[in-house]
Amino acid sequence: FKGITFAYGTWLGPSGDQGYADNQTGVIWTNTPPTTTKSLASVSFQYTKDIVFERNVVTHMGGSGLDFGHGPQRVIIRGNCIYNISCNAIFLGEFDDAKETDPTKQAEGNIIQNNYITKVGREYEDGIAICAGYNRHLLVDHNDVYDCPYTGISVGWGWDKKLGYSFQNTISNNHVRHVMTILSDGGGIYTLGNHGDATHITVWKGNFIEDVNGNGLYPDEGSGFVEITNNLVLKVSRKWLEPHIDHDLRAHNNYTDSPATWKRPLKPDESKPDPSKQNSTKAQEDINKWKAYAEKNNVVIENNVFDLNPDALPDAAKAIVAAAGLQPEFADIKNQIVKPDIEAAPPVQETGKKGH
Repeated sequence: FKGITFAYGTWLGPSGDQGYADNQTGVIWTNTPPTTTKSLASVSFQYTKDIVFERNVVTHMGGSGLDFGHGPQRVIIRGNCIYNISCNAIFLGEFDDAKETDPTKQAEGNIIQNNYITKVGREYEDGIAICAGYNRHLLVDHNDVYDCPYTGISVGWGWDKKLGYSFQNTISNNHVRHVMTILSDGGGIYTLGNHGDATHITVWKGNFIEDVNGNGLYPDEGSGFVEITNNLVLKVSRKWLEPHIDHDLRAHNNYTDSPATWKRPLKPDESKPDPSKQNSTKAQEDINKWKAYAEKNNVVIENNVFDLNPDALPDAAKAIVAAAGLQPEFADIKNQIVKPDIEAAPPVQETGKKGH
């Protein structure tokens, strides 16, 4: 599928008796007892293999934009311009198939690469740019994500270190900026659940995250067998890294203008650490508890560079900036946006609303 414009789809579901009961990242609760359901995408591929979706435009969608669901395999989503979307730009995989053991029905070997995604979550503020459920050998690479009310890129599901089949995924060389403009408890890049084993790990590398009204890098509950390395995080209002109830995780050789205190108590309205609180008894107790948890669960944070001046970056950080985002042969896809659809990004605001 190449060179096609998909535009002006609608979604009337939230006007019905189900409403819009947000779970997280465009995944909603429906029915009784509640079950997880993806917000409807106007461009939908189900049970597909060996599909290339390249250099298309997806815009003005009343639900989500693009969905490859129910065990997509060897799907390539490359070089697309996706903008002005009411909920998510891209869904890939499922969120209720954690116990699927048949390899032919699992999301496997998919690629999301060199896409320009902007102005998503326009009506449903939990909407994000790239939302991948359980996946094996997924590559999310060289995407340019700009202006989202919630998280930029999310991979995995489950809030559980044992649940699901996510395995050996790569999130690399993406440029994620001006996200988390409305909701909280998310990040530039976000994961959930286990992501491999001791010899087959998931890697976040070479990503440039900036201008985030929240956390920069957020491996959330259960994230395990993850390596986070050689990323650059600038201008975040909360933490450059928020490892939360993780295991078997190593974050090293990253760069940030944030201070060295990578795990600390934080009030909702606190944008920078208060040195006077870092030495308080309660703060020290919390830090000691976290260090004990990290040691027990093999969470290692080491050799990272802090307190950078964004206007005078070291060469290694400049190299991340230069390599992140769209590769030169796809730089032209930004020109697919119709000029009246371009508007000034809203100012970052902290509302205190939660993402889940």
